[in-house]
Amino acid sequence: MFKKKLLEIWNHFGKKNQIDKIREEVEELIEAIESGDVTEIENEFADVQVLLKQVYVAHNLSLTNINNIIDSKVTRTLKCIATGDYEKARRSV
Repeated sequence: MFKKKLLEIWNHFGKKNQIDKIREEVEELIEAIESGDVTEIENEFADVQVLLKQVYVAHNLSLTNINNIIDSKVTRTLKCIATGDYEKARRSV
């Protein structure tokens, strides 16, 4: 039922408008994070999540694949931290 509602919103506004909305909401989330206001961060995080869930439903994405990719990226980042690769890259700039 929830997926149907998300898809209805996505289809009503259309891909281009929702992409623009994602940009807008991510910027608002960044501003909220910078402000440090936890309530505002939560509200903006929820706005971004609603839009990302629309993308997930509209494109019939695999949550299993997404979680595997996330795990891989986190593991890779931790490896780079452990080996000092991020620090080396910063010093070379």
